[in-house]
Amino acid sequence: MQSVWEKQKHHIACIQDPPGVQLYIQTRTLKKGNTTLPMYRCARGSTSLESFHLHLARFIPGTLANEVLFQAYLVEGLSRWNQNRGDNAVSVAKDEPHCYSQQLRHEVNRLSSDVLGKNLTLILNPTEIYWGMYWS
Repeated sequence: MQSVWEKQKHHIACIQDPPGVQLYIQTRTLKKGNTTLPMYRCARGSTSLESFHLHLARFIPGTLANEVLFQAYLVEGLSRWNQNRGDNAVSVAKDEPHCYSQQLRHEVNRLSSDVLGKNLTLILNPTEIYWGMYWS
């Protein structure tokens, strides 16, 4: 049991709330009688997590794919899923241009900053460090 713990203990941070990150965003207020209540949304989004398996099946077009294409479709779908969850967590404006390529977003911001003096798209912070977990 100790050897399992030694291998897995660095994953505790993966399931805990990250320190210093605001996970709750006030979305609106609700008036009940004479009291105004703040309404919050959690960046974790249990609803989006619950619907993940429904979308997972949609990542693979058609009914047949070899293992290389299957993996490519799956990774692309997961990348887009994560991008959408990140955009939802920080309330990206609906009129903002949507693009899944972080490199393209960065280049658009660089050029628009030169020309317009401001960024056109939101660039999210990079993900946490990859711990090199392999499934066996």
